[in-house]
Amino acid sequence: MAGSPAGMSALLLLLLAVRPGQPAALYPASLQLQLPQLYSQLDGVLDSMMEVPDVPSPMAEGHWPRRPLNVGPVSGVAVDTLDRPVIFHRANHSWEATSFNKSQHYQDAARGPILSHTLLTLDPGTGAVLKSEGSGRFYLPHGLHIDAAGNRWITDVALHQVFKLPPDSDAPVLTLGVPFEPGSDAAHFCKPTDVAVAEDGTIFVADGYCNRRIMIFDREGRFLGSLGEEQGVDLLVPHSLSLDGGVLCVADREHGRVVCWNIRQRLLQPQVINLALYGRIYAVSVTGDVLLAVFKSLSGGGVLTIDLVTGLVLDSWVAAQGLNEPHDLAVTSDGRTTYVGELVPARVSKFVLQPDFYERP
Repeated sequence: MAGSPAGMSALLLLLLAVRPGQPAALYPASLQLQLPQLYSQLDGVLDSMMEVPDVPSPMAEGHWPRRPLNVGPVSGVAVDTLDRPVIFHRANHSWEATSFNKSQHYQDAARGPILSHTLLTLDPGTGAVLKSEGSGRFYLPHGLHIDAAGNRWITDVALHQVFKLPPDSDAPVLTLGVPFEPGSDAAHFCKPTDVAVAEDGTIFVADGYCNRRIMIFDREGRFLGSLGEEQGVDLLVPHSLSLDGGVLCVADREHGRVVCWNIRQRLLQPQVINLALYGRIYAVSVTGDVLLAVFKSLSGGGVLTIDLVTGLVLDSWVAAQGLNEPHDLAVTSDGRTTYVGELVPARVSKFVLQPDFYERP
C-alpha cells in the first residue's frame, strides 16, 4: 500500500499530522523503526507533486580541515569580515540533563569557566587555526555572530548572558544579562541562543530555551522591545537568527519552521516557512532571496536550500559522511562557501557551491 498513490497520500497525512517537537512518540509502534525509510519515500512523493528547480547541491570539500581540530562540541559558526570561518566550541564542557535545575540555574558553576580557547579563527583554505581566544571566560558556549564591523557577539547559556567582543580582543565591551541569573524581564535572559545585529547597530537576541521571544536593544544595550508573542507568533526554542538587509529570520526549532520579519515594516505579518516534515530547524542563514536552514530529523541532519520569496525547498544536502548533530552554519559574503558546525562528532565541515550559481551582481 505504501507504494500506491492512496498509500502515499495516507502516509503524507500521517507524517504531517505529527507534532514536530516529539514525533516518534506519536507514531504507531510498528512504524517507529520504519521512519527513516518512510521519510525517504515521502521526499520522492513531494518531489513528484511539485516542480522543483534543478539547483546544484554544494559539495563537501574533502580533507578539510587538513588536520583534525582539537575542539569540543561546535555550537557556533560565523565568518569574519575577511570571510574566514570562526567557530565557538565547548571544549571539555558539555550540556547534560543535570546541567540546569528546574529554575534554569546552571549547576556546574563551581567547576569554573572553560580554560581552553573557545573561539578559533580558521584558515579558509586549510582549516588551520589562525587565532585562538576565549580562554577562561565562558561556561557553556552557544551562539556566535560577527557584525559588519567585525565585532563578535556571543551567547553563553550557562551565564544567561550576551557578550560583544571587539575584533582585536576577547574582553567584552558590552555585556547584556545578569551572570548565572535566568529571568524573563527586560534585564534578563534565560539561555539566550543567538544574536543578529542590524546595519544601524540594533541588536536582536534570540531568548531562547526558556523564553519565547526575540529581544531588541539599541546599539548601547538599551531595551527597545521584543518580537514573538506580542505579535501573535508562538516561538518554541528560537534557536538561531540571521539578518540580511531588513529581513530577520529565526529558526523556530521545535516547531520545525522558519519565521521571517521585515524589521523595517514591523506591522506586516511575518513570513512563516513550515519545514516540520524535515524535523527540527536548528540554524538559518539568509542572503538575498536564498535561505539555508540546518535541520535534524530521526534519520540524521542536513541543510535545506530555500527560495525565500516562495518558501519552496529547492534542495536538501549533506556531507558525504553525513551530518549527525548539525547545530549552526555560516555562509561567506559571495554565497559560495558554507561552513556547518556539529556537536557530535565535534567538527566543522566546509561546502562549496559551483562558482556561477547564485552569482551576485
